[in-house]
Amino acid sequence: MIKTRSEKEEFIKSFEKELKDTKNFCLVDFQGLTVKQLEELRKKLKTVDATFSVVKNRLVSRVFKNISLTDFNEHLTGPTAIVLVRTDPSGEKGDTVKVSKQLSTFSKTNEKLKLKAGYFDGKFLTAKEISRIALLPSKEQLIASVIRGISFPLVGMMNILSAPMKNLVIVLKQVGDNKGR
Repeated sequence: MIKTRSEKEEFIKSFEKELKDTKNFCLVDFQGLTVKQLEELRKKLKTVDATFSVVKNRLVSRVFKNISLTDFNEHLTGPTAIVLVRTDPSGEKGDTVKVSKQLSTFSKTNEKLKLKAGYFDGKFLTAKEISRIALLPSKEQLIASVIRGISFPLVGMMNILSAPMKNLVIVLKQVGDNKGR
């Protein structure tokens, strides 16, 4: 619990640095969720490299003001938590689509969790836009579909080119079977 002025200043500096490093986060309303539900949400978010933190709106507002994110002031009312998409030590950012999916899925089963707003890759997002992002396929699914799209014509070409050889083998086998009778 932050009590003294120096603790607040230290928190603001560390939180500001964390926001600058991640650049991807969501604001959610969690009012009415039980401790058990919050723990479940934290576990699910941890699997997709995200953290769920409850921070005083006043402190978050100061941090946003310091880093010029003024679009969020209207969303900093009532109980607000911030979901940060973590950056691993190699500099690789977490997958914002997976985080959006987790939040969207959890909010469908626990209606008390409400998306407020988000900030992904330098763009302010509304709750509806975050929900739409959740509908996108994952990065792995997109890569797989691109590979399928590239390989399909190649496989078709291979089948076309190998068809005369297959037909020749079939004809020779039939000729050999007929001579053996």
